[in-house]
Amino acid sequence: MNQCHATSLENHLEGYILEPVRSLRHPGPLIIIVDAIDEWQDHPRFIKSLAHLNSESAIVKFIITSRMNPRTSRLPDIDKVNMHTYPLLPVSTDTMKVYFDKHLATVPWVDGWKASAADVNKLVDLSGGLPVWASTVISMLSQPYSELTPHEILSGILEKKQVGSSEGLTDLYRNALLRLFPSPTAQKHLPKYMGAALVLQEPLRLTEFSKLIELRPHLVKSIHLALSAVQTRSPHDSENTVHPASTRFHLSFLEYIQAIPAEDPFAISAFDSHSAVGLTCLGLITTLPSMSSNQILAFPLSSYAVKYWLFHVSNGTNRSHDEWVKTPHLSMLLAIPIGVQQRWATLFLTALFPEAEEVMVMEEQDMLSILLEISDNLNEDSGDHWVSDVACLEVAVRLGSDCDRAWYNLGWCYHKMGERTGSPQMLEQAVSIYRHALELRPVPHPDRCLALDNLGNALELLYDCGGDVDALNEGISHHRAVLAPGDLGARLEGAQGRSSIGDSWTLGN
Repeated sequence: MNQCHATSLENHLEGYILEPVRSLRHPGPLIIIVDAIDEWQDHPRFIKSLAHLNSESAIVKFIITSRMNPRTSRLPDIDKVNMHTYPLLPVSTDTMKVYFDKHLATVPWVDGWKASAADVNKLVDLSGGLPVWASTVISMLSQPYSELTPHEILSGILEKKQVGSSEGLTDLYRNALLRLFPSPTAQKHLPKYMGAALVLQEPLRLTEFSKLIELRPHLVKSIHLALSAVQTRSPHDSENTVHPASTRFHLSFLEYIQAIPAEDPFAISAFDSHSAVGLTCLGLITTLPSMSSNQILAFPLSSYAVKYWLFHVSNGTNRSHDEWVKTPHLSMLLAIPIGVQQRWATLFLTALFPEAEEVMVMEEQDMLSILLEISDNLNEDSGDHWVSDVACLEVAVRLGSDCDRAWYNLGWCYHKMGERTGSPQMLEQAVSIYRHALELRPVPHPDRCLALDNLGNALELLYDCGGDVDALNEGISHHRAVLAPGDLGARLEGAQGRSSIGDSWTLGN
């Protein structure tokens, strides 16, 4: 999806699915199964594009699973997609029994103990037909680093009463964490590890990860091995490498740990984790070794800091100027010499464009100007660097709270993504940020009409997503302001790229 911006997704479906399948001349349609599509950021745009296949059911059909009901989700143009919806029922008792019989036989039982038929039946009842519950139980029983024997763990699980699948899963996760981390010391360190893994952007070896979160290596390894009891996926070299949590754990587990009340010892805040990792990354930026770009980027932790400090700082601080000026992140940024800032910018662009023939040298004299220049370069490139672009501009608006260019361009980034994916959240961000940019472009600012124009466009898209009539009316009012008496052509001159995403409406008097 991230590489589909050069042409429509419908064209990609035609070229990469329909045409190849037609050439096979198969008597029946190709069935494509997409599981848990709601976990994919771009799913609204993808589902919308399926309308292109309405007349191609003899060629290809999709089976899509999701926790949301597409009929009530208010996804853009969902009514134009031919579909049949079915509730996904719990897995049958017989199937769950077969699953437990098969996998319990692989558990490393000790002292000749094994699960009885009654145990299996109780597990089936407790599962509520939820496969992830069953797989988590098997993972816990098979955990090689537990101080408890498998039958002791099983006995603890079987003590619970059936409370329904979703509550039962929460109860299972809670008890798993208590068994894996029983001491206050262990419970103290778990959120630091798990929070960082939750926001981690690429895999790091255990030793590098321990430096990133400033936790001693043996503690990191102990937590890492213990958590294997609740992971549902095992990425490559997962014993010695910390992978982003989304690649190791089921979404229900990640949702559970983030929903734990703040006063609980297991509570995890993604915001706080971003903040802490961002500070560590900034510290690494200030101490970059005197080596060539390629040599520095060959060090995993230095490379990580170069590429992701912006992302973590932007997600671990608030845009509010009053709050930003109190953060240690700002103090650390201001303490970085301009030469080091320029050097970081070169490293950042080198990391993003490793095949570039020429390395850009930054000559700007402050971090705000550097970030705006990087953002402009990312926007001009044909690749998709939306996340990096947004991170640059998010930090830029913190550093330059009165910089209308930074605010406007940030609004444009969210606007672009909202238009592409149909995400109301992205469009709401765009609208909020455009409004701030508009405040910084009072009459007679030469670019005020551009902010009005795209604010109106974003509000129109927001109306298309959810039918918000207030958004539509406000959008109309902004477009009328653009069309107010005056030299419209002159005021819209240069409305290219970031200056205008969609076509302005043509409105009557």
